[in-house]
Amino acid sequence: AEVEKTLSEQASTVETKHDLLSKLSTFANDKLDTVDDNDVDLWYELTDFFELEKISEQHRIIGFRNILIHGYDIVDEAIVWQAVTNHLPILIREVKEILSA
Repeated sequence: AEVEKTLSEQASTVETKHDLLSKLSTFANDKLDTVDDNDVDLWYELTDFFELEKISEQHRIIGFRNILIHGYDIVDEAIVWQAVTNHLPILIREVKEILSA
């Protein structure tokens, strides 16, 4: 809920596509940079416990996170925009379904 609230708050102040990408970059740096690569192993260990297999694109999400955090110099803004507009709503829905079960 905190992540969704933060994203909603950020989205409400977005004036342009570039502004959104800038805000997402700041959010990713603030929130996701605290997760190191060893935590990815923990993600896989917790998958069964939290039924994360219900997240349809979990492996791609991890890869996307790694590119955003470690390879931001090669990030294509169009791909980030597509992920935000097309895939983030699906991820939010899937997480809500898991949490409500």
